[in-house]
Amino acid sequence: MQQASRPLSLTRSSYYLPANVLYALSVIGMIVSLAIWQLHRQSGWLPVIHWLATYAYRAYLANVFWLTLIWSAFGHRLASHHLNWGLLVCYVLTWAWSFAATYLGHLAWQKIKLVFLNWRKRKCLERNQLN
Repeated sequence: MQQASRPLSLTRSSYYLPANVLYALSVIGMIVSLAIWQLHRQSGWLPVIHWLATYAYRAYLANVFWLTLIWSAFGHRLASHHLNWGLLVCYVLTWAWSFAATYLGHLAWQKIKLVFLNWRKRKCLERNQLN
C-alpha cells in the first residue's frame, strides 16, 4: 500500500526495458522501410497515404474524445457481452469518427477563413474607394 503512493520509478518503468525499446525501434524501422519501398515503387497508394497522414495527428487528438463518447454510449455494454466484437466496433467507430470530425472541421475552418478573407477584402476595397 505504501509503494502505491510513491512516484513512478523510471528504472522500473516498462517503457525503458530493453525489449520494449527494441520493439518500438523495430516498428519504426519497419514503417520507414515500407515508406521507402512505396516511394521507390511510385505506388498509387501514396496520395491516399499522404491525405491520411495530413489528418492523422489531428485525428489522434480527437480519438480520446470519440472513444469516450462511444464507450459511454454503448461500447462498454457491447464489450461486456461480446468482448471481441465490442472492442472491434469501438476501434473502428473511433477511427472513422475521428478522421471524419477532423476532416469536417478542416472544411468548416476553410469556409470560415474564406468568409473572413472576403469580408476583409471588401472592407479594404470600400476604404480605398472612400479615399
